[in-house]
Amino acid sequence: VQFASVALATETAQVVHGAEVSAAALVEEVEDIGFEAAVKSTAPNKPEATVGGSSMRLRITGMTCSACSTAVESALKGCTGVRTATVSVTTEQAEIEVDSSKVVLENVLEAVEDIGFEAELIPMSVTNTIQLTVGGMTCSACSGAVEKALLELPAIPAAPPTSLPLPDPSSLPPPDPSPLPPPDSARYPRLTLLATPARPLPLPPPDPSLSAANHRPMAAHRMSSLSA
Repeated sequence: VQFASVALATETAQVVHGAEVSAAALVEEVEDIGFEAAVKSTAPNKPEATVGGSSMRLRITGMTCSACSTAVESALKGCTGVRTATVSVTTEQAEIEVDSSKVVLENVLEAVEDIGFEAELIPMSVTNTIQLTVGGMTCSACSGAVEKALLELPAIPAAPPTSLPLPDPSSLPPPDPSPLPPPDSARYPRLTLLATPARPLPLPPPDPSLSAANHRPMAAHRMSSLSA
């Protein structure tokens, strides 16, 4: 956003912005601080030369109140070739319509500096002018808050790529057909142990004391106990 001017009486806002800022973003910015906003009109600005065009934008520093902006407006309107002038304390900018065949930039800057302020030309580029209707404002503090929010709207950077491009399969090296070498048993004994195929463990020999013949006396004793 290069310029923003909010009028409390008409409940409108005039915004000059670059292509990187959308109208929806401006509306959302106003609504985020508690006011209602809607797009009234929008139009592209023609790219003009910094001095030879029909409009100029100045950066004014040193203003602290509405009396300062009024004094700057009066000084600008008194310059030869200046048709209209609008000065904003919040943005520290002045928007002036000029007759390019009569206006002299040095005289305009000098007129502002003669009343105690600093002025410099802001180069103009391809921009859009949008008119917003702003509802809910009740005082100059409200309009000032809207101007500040619009001017602080950051530019939206280009989105980074969501994924990296996949390599061309034909450019990849062919797979190695040779098998992997066996692990080095001296350096990695545990890997060697894990790489050894498993073998079934041998069963222990049968215990002779647990043979069926040795169980017969015990079984006879149990039967005699039960019959008794």
